[in-house]
Amino acid sequence: MALNNFSQDFLDHDGPAGPVVGPTAAKQMMESAYRKWPDLHVKVMDAICEGDKVMVRNQWTGTDSVSGAKYEFHGFVLWRFANGKIVERWATLTDPMEVV
Repeated sequence: MALNNFSQDFLDHDGPAGPVVGPTAAKQMMESAYRKWPDLHVKVMDAICEGDKVMVRNQWTGTDSVSGAKYEFHGFVLWRFANGKIVERWATLTDPMEVV
């Protein structure tokens, strides 16, 4: 995950521990996800752009690194951009469900 895509005052409204400022927490969140699901894949189902915002509906799939179980979850992410950088994020994710 390239930190240079984020503004230094990037605001993640929906981080795992609540709102957080700065790009480092977003990077740490994704690193944690890749440790849990090393083959994590995000499929963009829909994307809508208007003005300075992009809304994405996505599907996440991955295999748990400990159990080997396959998981799937879904979400919506809204990104706001300014000066060519991501400055804000809002997100909603479903709980991961084991896929048979």
